[in-house]
Amino acid sequence: MGQALPRHAWRTRVRAAISLDGGLTLGEIFDIDDNAPVGRIGTEWLDDAHAIVSWIGSPEGGTSSAPLLLNLIAEDGQALRRMELARISSARDSGIPQVLVDGSSVYLAWTDSGPGFGIRLVTVEAANLLSMGR
Repeated sequence: MGQALPRHAWRTRVRAAISLDGGLTLGEIFDIDDNAPVGRIGTEWLDDAHAIVSWIGSPEGGTSSAPLLLNLIAEDGQALRRMELARISSARDSGIPQVLVDGSSVYLAWTDSGPGFGIRLVTVEAANLLSMGR
């Protein structure tokens, strides 16, 4: 068994690896965000050659507000486009943002923080993501 890293060596980050054979093998693991993100990751294939990863980034300035981020990734692992979609609560009450690709649109939904706790939704057109990634 491998030796555990000392606690001070751990760091929060979002990482990914692409599988092109249904999960039998994985490509190289790469960092998407190593700036102490909150996490709560969502993934979805946009098309046959591009994946989407969404996550909550690092809160800024000691506040509980953090960016909801989306990254377009090519099947070779190259990050093509990173964008901030909204500012949301980094507290647990925002839940785990959900990502869905439906035809030509990408939807991200999350729980708004209290006291309202409503559902928030942002839509991005897939064509816009792909054209920005070039």
